[in-house]
Amino acid sequence: MHRFSYFFLIIVVFSLSLTAQSQTATWITGLTVSTTATTASFSWSTVVPSSGMVRYGLTASYNTHTTYEPAASTSHVTSLTNLAAGTLYHFRLVAKDSTDASVATADATFTTPSNPVTVTISPATGTLASGGTEQFSAQVQNTNNQNVTWTASTGTITSAGLFTAPVVSTAQIVTITATSIADPTKSASASWTINPPVQHTVLLQWNASTSSDVVSYNAYRSITSGGPYALVGSAINNLSYADATVQSGLTYYYVVTAYDQSGAESTDSSQAIAVVPSP
Repeated sequence: MHRFSYFFLIIVVFSLSLTAQSQTATWITGLTVSTTATTASFSWSTVVPSSGMVRYGLTASYNTHTTYEPAASTSHVTSLTNLAAGTLYHFRLVAKDSTDASVATADATFTTPSNPVTVTISPATGTLASGGTEQFSAQVQNTNNQNVTWTASTGTITSAGLFTAPVVSTAQIVTITATSIADPTKSASASWTINPPVQHTVLLQWNASTSSDVVSYNAYRSITSGGPYALVGSAINNLSYADATVQSGLTYYYVVTAYDQSGAESTDSSQAIAVVPSP
């Protein structure tokens, strides 16, 4: 009986399948994701030159993808734009080598940050009379909480934004600030000038009396047409008088009388009217 020895050559062929998840950690490494409210940027590396792309969407089914990079590389950067703020996205990275073998990462997610809260105030600039009032309003974006707190560098302001200017003798700049309650780091300011009261003057002028013995004149004023009149200037020895005690927005009625050497006073002149502007 003869014995024979048989030798078998067994060839095992390993086919590199880059789509296997077990290969992903080897072939795709160093992933970093940075986001803004409307964009996302992916940076990663592959161990062999590859073209990369990103599949992404609101679910793990993905409904959008980028195009493959035109040139193969081991370093990859892909950007997404026109994303929704404050939204969670699913994504997978895909890398394809020169043989069209590809590998994809497992599903992962990123969330775009919400748009920051912004505050605007109206009116933003202006002037206000000393002691005057002005209503301010604020608009708050990117939050459901529209409430603000109001502050003023001087003067007072209510929780509803009604500002009362301080009484000033010289012009002052005041800053009105609306601060978001939803995000107290966000605020807006208005800059207003507070002007001191305007001191108007009424200048009276008249013709000289035809009497030769007149030595002076008196000026009288009323806030009612026809009087009664109150003395505002006496012993006036010229033909004019400046009344600097008037108030803005009022109408005054004036008459003038003449005094002679004997101390006799004439009857009232015809009435003159002065309308003081406001302010």
